[in-house]
Amino acid sequence: MIDVIMFPYAGSIGYAYQKILSYFNRKRYRIHMMDLNGRGERMEYPKYHSWNQMVEDMFHRTQKIISNAGNKYVLFGHSMGSKIAYDVYLKIVANEMIPPQCIFFSGCQIPSLENNYGELYSLPEDEFEKEYIELGGVPKEVLQNQDFKEIIFESIKEDVKLLTQYRPKRNKIKDKVVVLNGDEDEISEKSDWKEQCEDLVYRMYNGNHFFIFQSGREVVSEICGLIDGQAKKYASI
Repeated sequence: MIDVIMFPYAGSIGYAYQKILSYFNRKRYRIHMMDLNGRGERMEYPKYHSWNQMVEDMFHRTQKIISNAGNKYVLFGHSMGSKIAYDVYLKIVANEMIPPQCIFFSGCQIPSLENNYGELYSLPEDEFEKEYIELGGVPKEVLQNQDFKEIIFESIKEDVKLLTQYRPKRNKIKDKVVVLNGDEDEISEKSDWKEQCEDLVYRMYNGNHFFIFQSGREVVSEICGLIDGQAKKYASI
């Protein structure tokens, strides 16, 4: 079994990647969706007061999974989840733990890029909502239900507040990195990623920021193909 540790994107409330899980062979892949405190299966846990506190918690939870996974695990994050995956990876390296076979960064820009989350967080409520609706990740059913809409945007706002504390990092990544992006999204070029990654695979898909749901079967198929290829490489070492 290969453990796939999936970190949440901003505003996800439990089972963030549920829409694409059916495309994974569950006899081969064990999926771990890492809810933030106060969400999903972590609803009863107190919410984070800082980005560093959240990363520390995610690292310790990841550590428990890794201890049972041997060297057969990968990290996956979409959007905000990519930043979490990167920071967790840095802690894995700093603690000299077995590294992941692959790190998947989806729907994100390079970690060294300055962010504008402070500007986004300070927008008036209607403009803030418009920004996120245009990304394509909020279902029409949610927008039509005022109560549910308020819950979703409250969660998104909480996460963006955490993101305002994120600081760009330029640590070189020695392990295999797979970058996935939508061709309609604001992205970092392959050349940018090459400056920070020693072993890089760069893929583009049709779609906006949430292309992983628009092209779910195709994305998961390629993810699994890349994981299996890397697993064979590890097995031969």
